[in-house]
Amino acid sequence: MMDLDEGLIRIVGRYWKEGSEGNKVNLWVQSTTKADLFGKRLIEVKKPAKLGHTFNIINDVFSEPVDLDLLLTRVAGENGVTPQMLKAQIEKESSFLPSYRWEPFVDADVQKRGSRYLNSNYRYRITINPNNEGNPGIPTDHSNVHPIAYPQNEYKTTWDRFYEQSAWLNPDASVNRYPGRDQRGNPLWYQKPLEMWEKHFALTLLAKTLSLDPDPLEVAREASNEWLRNKYAGGVFKKVAQTRSVASYGLLQMLYPTAVEKMNYPFDLLGGGTGNLPENLNLIETNLGVAVPYLITQLRSELEHEGNSSDAKGDWILGYEEMWRIALNMYNGQKNDKKEAEYNRYNWYYGGKVFGLIHQYLPENSK
Repeated sequence: MMDLDEGLIRIVGRYWKEGSEGNKVNLWVQSTTKADLFGKRLIEVKKPAKLGHTFNIINDVFSEPVDLDLLLTRVAGENGVTPQMLKAQIEKESSFLPSYRWEPFVDADVQKRGSRYLNSNYRYRITINPNNEGNPGIPTDHSNVHPIAYPQNEYKTTWDRFYEQSAWLNPDASVNRYPGRDQRGNPLWYQKPLEMWEKHFALTLLAKTLSLDPDPLEVAREASNEWLRNKYAGGVFKKVAQTRSVASYGLLQMLYPTAVEKMNYPFDLLGGGTGNLPENLNLIETNLGVAVPYLITQLRSELEHEGNSSDAKGDWILGYEEMWRIALNMYNGQKNDKKEAEYNRYNWYYGGKVFGLIHQYLPENSK
């Protein structure tokens, strides 16, 4: 039997399961200063009445009230995750609002790969000629979607849509939905056109133009825009924006292609499939049911990356909080690729920001 230092005993995961008001755990307790055995002690973990004092009840995509704390407690129990961490992640991802976000650079990558989302028989493929947004169409009863409603009857190229919504590309844009930063937190090249042009493109080719123009920033912006519009990834920004299938949805901002390719969310072709719309990822239970298990896959991947077996129960090399922080980073970051520089593996800052919010949602008033 191994003695534990004071404060190291921890109950993790299943706060509550269906049909039970609590879980009981027997621990053999031994003094850290004496050799004698104190005996068995019973610890009971009960269903929390609430998670913090805010956002206990929220409105779903249909504008109906939902007991979020109750849902998170159940989903957390089923997956062995602390509910306060999930609630903090929801604040970071969506501010507790049923959300929709088209992802222009992911869309460009999908277009470049010529993926199955562009198959003419794919249910939700958007086309300009003829104007078509897929069949079944976009649901009209999702009345509570943020920050904008699903784009309906808007048939545009990826470039046109991106340009309209990025103030860095277009000084006259009415909104700036795509500022964006790279994996180290630095501004993407299109945010600071003059500075980032020097970093990413051949400055010598631009120098003559800059020396003749009274507004080098505008010249750099136009040169950068021209490259992005016509040459980035072979000119994929000139293709039709797939605003349904290449978008993130819901409280945990689940990307539809990730849900399909990684988590077995149904992929539908005309004449078959279940008709499970991309927009259904904005249904709270559906979103949690896909996104939370996906977070678990990131944790297992990172455990193995750090030298642990994926089923290690309590002997994680980097410790409990640190492994979850890294898993959260991967949830919001790039694919784990050991060939890449270490800083490119994931978003270094995301997990820490989530952990900074957890204290607001600690379980309270257990019954």
